[in-house]
Amino acid sequence: MKIIVFGTGLYYENRKERIDTLFPTGEIVGFLDNDEEKVSHDGLPVYRPQEIIKLEYDLVLIMSSYSAEMQTQLENLNVPISKIVKWEDVEKKSSGTEIKLFCGRRVTDSKGRVLIVSVHAGYSGVPIVAAYATRALSAIGYETWLCAEEYNPKFVNEQVQNGINIIIYPNLSRGDIEEQNWLRQFDYVLINSFTMANCVMWMSAQTQVTWWLHEASDYVKKVLDTSKDMLSEIDYSKTQIMAVSDVTRTNVKKVLNEKIELLPYGIPDSFDDRKADNEKVKFGIIGTIEKRKAQDIFIDAASRLDGDTCEFILIGAVRDKEFAETQFKKIAGSSYIKYNGELTQKGVNDFLSELDVLVCPSREDPFPVTVIEAMMHGIPVIVSDKTGEAAFITNGENGYVFESDNVNELLEYIELLANNKELRTRIGQNARKLYESNFTMEHFAQRLQAIIEQTK
Repeated sequence: MKIIVFGTGLYYENRKERIDTLFPTGEIVGFLDNDEEKVSHDGLPVYRPQEIIKLEYDLVLIMSSYSAEMQTQLENLNVPISKIVKWEDVEKKSSGTEIKLFCGRRVTDSKGRVLIVSVHAGYSGVPIVAAYATRALSAIGYETWLCAEEYNPKFVNEQVQNGINIIIYPNLSRGDIEEQNWLRQFDYVLINSFTMANCVMWMSAQTQVTWWLHEASDYVKKVLDTSKDMLSEIDYSKTQIMAVSDVTRTNVKKVLNEKIELLPYGIPDSFDDRKADNEKVKFGIIGTIEKRKAQDIFIDAASRLDGDTCEFILIGAVRDKEFAETQFKKIAGSSYIKYNGELTQKGVNDFLSELDVLVCPSREDPFPVTVIEAMMHGIPVIVSDKTGEAAFITNGENGYVFESDNVNELLEYIELLANNKELRTRIGQNARKLYESNFTMEHFAQRLQAIIEQTK
């Protein structure tokens, strides 16, 4: 069976190692992608969707979080419905009642058993933060398990090596009644992400849960489009709702008239007392290239400088191709404003070690981990007032907050830090203190334990 995979992004990367298991007689012969710059992936050709008319295939396997839109695109190209399959549908049909356990840490005596549910176990923000929550609670004596429907084997292996226990439960969103007994062995359940509304619905019927939200407004809208009925079926008397920041709380408050408290996360400390010693002051922005992340504001501010004393680097995968192309045209030929593509986690850490100032100009960003990472490294940050961390920053003390979309105000703070090394040092030191007083794993564990104790 010849398979064309529609999608080459993180969704595919986190699941590709399981394709052979679900399609034992299948052979991937190519990919479809709307990004016209991609010509190959995993050693196979990448085609534009409209080119499918000339391809030989038995099945188009959609592997993306935008599967509904992509199916519509294929149907409009006259691809037979019988030849279109979405990964999530394959998972549901093939999963049966199999539950996989990966044990990273044996616990003989604990404060209690905690289940932390995530979207999937793979390399993206929400599951990584869920893994941090698991590690934080394990460190203070809880037996914790990370649970997801799907998984990236490399991610699971890495987390097991870090001492994390993992459950892969394919029916997580459905919660088949005959399989629910295993949930009763846990004293506390935390469900990670607004997109897990289905899971919250059935689990809240069984036990007390905490629903931890991270989403920007576009993801809230996506949940409303696909799971609106589920929101009305959740038992809110047994559901405590937490948000990672005021940004997310405001978004969700528009659709849920429930009490929502704040639960910011923490990250591991890898501070190495790094000292950037650049010929020019290096300003960086890390994030997917899209309008919400506001790289255009960063570029517009940088373009007003002559580049003699500063350089400006953009890092991140392209998510909005049209937006990205417009921005790349602006910086084409520039000697001091550059796009360095997408980096691995190690690459991001290396980039931060060379950075003088991190800028996060997002038009909306619930709680970007790169801002906390920069603070942890003692790097000054400039963020928009639509960024979750803005609530913790005092201008001129531990960072700077500017009005979203206000290029002039952003430029003012860039010039201020560019021209004063002592100020950069002082702001960076205070940013590190802000991390130490709010966002360490120890503080994260304390916040989580307080929530657990409230539910007893």
